[in-house]
Amino acid sequence: MLYGPTSRNTHTPKQVAWVRVDTQTILTIHHNVITQNPRISLSYNDHRSWYLHIKNVQEADRGWYMCQVNTDPMRSRQGYLQVVVPPSIVDRETSSDMVVLESTNVSLTCKATGYPDPYVMWRREDGEDIRYNGENELIFSRINYVSLSGKLDTLLLF
Repeated sequence: MLYGPTSRNTHTPKQVAWVRVDTQTILTIHHNVITQNPRISLSYNDHRSWYLHIKNVQEADRGWYMCQVNTDPMRSRQGYLQVVVPPSIVDRETSSDMVVLESTNVSLTCKATGYPDPYVMWRREDGEDIRYNGENELIFSRINYVSLSGKLDTLLLF
């Protein structure tokens, strides 16, 4: 426990609480975990350092957290938890192998998720330039033959 003087010159215990700021959810009060989230736990060291633990951090855990002590006035410190999510290609929204007729147009799409937002880059295996709209969609006009390799970010033109 943290101790602080009271108006009668005695020491009273001060309690520490952890709060999820953006949802105004009380996570812990003193030694007790209040939230029903089983991934949240609490530890402390000599009642001077209090630690909030989150197991298996998920994207939804991103946000502001606050540690507060019930002094008068209340003392608190906030911190932002940033959760990085590795890029992943969304197969159902990404073009796969295709064959098109000569002199027709074709659009190829690569949809990726992650945080921060992933940058999708199209490239030709032979290193030649590709004209595309700067988004995740690749548009070709007057194609001779198009094939996609096993890697969705590599475009083969013959």
